[in-house]
Amino acid sequence: MLHEIMLGISRFGESSLLLPLSVVVAVALYLRAPGEAAGWMRAVLLCVIATALAKVVGYALHEMGLRLVRSTSGHAAFAAMFYVGLWKVFGRGLPQPLTGLLCLAALGMAAAVAVSRVALNVHSVREILAGGLVGLVVALVFAARPVGARFQMAAVSVAFLVVVAASVTLHAQGLRSETVLRNAGLMVAEALARRS
Repeated sequence: MLHEIMLGISRFGESSLLLPLSVVVAVALYLRAPGEAAGWMRAVLLCVIATALAKVVGYALHEMGLRLVRSTSGHAAFAAMFYVGLWKVFGRGLPQPLTGLLCLAALGMAAAVAVSRVALNVHSVREILAGGLVGLVVALVFAARPVGARFQMAAVSVAFLVVVAASVTLHAQGLRSETVLRNAGLMVAEALARRS
């Protein structure tokens, strides 16, 4: 029973849920202010890229014997970026008690996803903390910061759509991005070992 509950909570951090919801958020923001939509898409992109890089580096270092963080939690990173980012973007201008409640709800949701990953024995505490830190930094620094120039908005929009399309394609083909990132980390470790 507890396993099923943790699995259900964990699903709120899956990219198969949060990437499509990020598209919905981007459209809603675009209707309000195009620059805010581009800022949101930039945050999603940075979170995906930073998490992927952290995973590759973690796998490489783990393979080389440095066992700090093997696989940064993507669920924790994306949940922190998404839910805290929503609060940052949509919480502006609301009365203080409501803003505080929304902040607590966002942090609580991100924390629940992270804890579920440990409870499911998928990640260690270090791995969820690393993922949560990636997501929080991206959300707090970029999610509510609009992009101004038209060229930047177009570039961010195209990159965002490419990441969403790539994720959907990987998922549809039954390929797990985790396997791709682990293999990339192993290749980096092998290349570094040959240079030594």
